[in-house]
Amino acid sequence: MAYMNKEKRDIIKEALNNVEGIKDIRYTLKISLQSITMTIWRGKYDFAGDAESLGTDLKNFNQFWPQETFDEHLPFVREVLKALNCINYDNSDIQADYFDVGYYAHLKFGNYSKPYELIA
Repeated sequence: MAYMNKEKRDIIKEALNNVEGIKDIRYTLKISLQSITMTIWRGKYDFAGDAESLGTDLKNFNQFWPQETFDEHLPFVREVLKALNCINYDNSDIQADYFDVGYYAHLKFGNYSKPYELIA
C-alpha cells in the first residue's frame, strides 16, 4: 500500500542533495499520505525553452516520458526523478488489477498561478 511519511521525505531530500546541479534551483517537497510532490519554482535551467524546442510546454510534462519534454536538460530531470524514487518499489500486476507501490512521486514545474521562473 502506498504510504509516505516525514522519514521517507528526509531520505529522498538527502538523495536530491546528491544530484549535480540541484543547488541551482529552488524547489519544495510536499508530502501527503500516499505521495510526494516536488515543485521546482525557479532556477538557472531553461526548462520552458527546452520544452518549446520540442513543440510542447511544461504543463504537459509526463514524468514517465521526460524525453518528450526535455532535450538539453534531460539528464538533470532523469537524475531528479531517480532521486525522487530512490526508496520506491513497484510490485504492481496490471493484468490482475493489483497495484502495489511504495508511494507516488510527482514532479512539477511551478503551477498555474506562479509558473517556473528562469533566473540568470
